Formats: sequence, structure tokens, C-alpha cells
Amino acid sequence: MSFHVGQVVVCVDDSGLPGPDVVTEVPKVGGVYTIREIRPDEYGDGLLLHELHNPLLQWVCGGEGEASFHNRRFRPAKMTSLEVLEAVLEPTRRLEEIQHPGDALQRKRQVLGVSATSALLVN
Repeated sequence: MSFHVGQVVVCVDDSGLPGPDVVTEVPKVGGVYTIREIRPDEYGDGLLLHELHNPLLQWVCGGEGEASFHNRRFRPAKMTSLEVLEAVLEPTRRLEEIQHPGDALQRKRQVLGVSATSALLVN
């Protein structure tokens, strides 16, 4: 399955993830995420997600980077459910409410006016 940066994905497997000594934020089954970076690897692509940020790690081969999550843990979201759109927009809404309290209410009303047929679906 191929993925691209900016694509909305759904977590389908959160088993066996590294512990808090490696990552502080992990995807949850059913969670909706947006790909911010793809790291090709001989075992499959690793995905970094906009909604999750973890500390930089020192690699054995030198260098450093953030731990990524294997692409087998995700599938693309399908276009049709309002619930997924709501989940994707939630972090943005919280940030807007903090930065622009009056504007956030107006934007929220506009977003909620979107019809369910033009939103995303998690199957």
C-alpha cells in the first residue's frame, strides 16, 4: 500500500509499540492521523504523523531522528464520514480557540455546516 505526505490515515494496529523510553506519543487503533513525513526502509516505510511528536533519538549508525511508525499499522481513510473530519479538525480547533477565541466560534459554525457526504469515513 502506498502512502503520501498529507494523506489522512487510520491506525489499524497499535500492538507491540515501543515503550516510553523510546516514544512518548503513540497512535491508537481507530485514531485518525495525517502523514507529515515518510521514511523509506528495507522493512517498509516508516510514517511520522502531524498529530504525534516524539523526542529525537540517537541512531546506532550515527545521526539522530524521531522514531517512525511502520506503514502496516495504518490504512488510508475513506472519504465519507463526518466523525473523521471532526477528529482531524480537533487539534486545529483547539489551537484556534487559544490564539483567536472570537474567530474560533465563527469557524466552528462554518465547519459544522459541512454536509456529511463531503467528509471522511473510518471503516
